[in-house]
Amino acid sequence: MIYVHSKGMIVDDEYVILGSANINQRSMEGTRDTEIAMGAYQPEYTWARKQFYPRGQ
Repeated sequence: MIYVHSKGMIVDDEYVILGSANINQRSMEGTRDTEIAMGAYQPEYTWARKQFYPRGQ
């Protein structure tokens, strides 16, 4: 049986990582653990949202 559970991390409202990888050196290197993850970076969207919602609402 394979047990996969997802994890997520948002950094500075601009970076996001979603996947099955643990947020540690061993999982992120990909040399020992078999993991999958997706990362995204979208500073323009964040800047526009901060202008429209200056208090982060």
